[in-house]
Amino acid sequence: MPDIMNAGVLVIGHGLATASEAAAHGKSVILMDWEGEQSIGGQAF
Repeated sequence: MPDIMNAGVLVIGHGLATASEAAAHGKSVILMDWEGEQSIGGQAF
């Protein structure tokens, strides 16, 4: 289970691009979304 209290960034819903940018800048990221893995990414792809 992710350690939400110690994450650098918590992205909730439709935030793959935001999560990717934060991770690229060294942040620890937790991405939460209702969609399954096959649907993650939306317009980012």
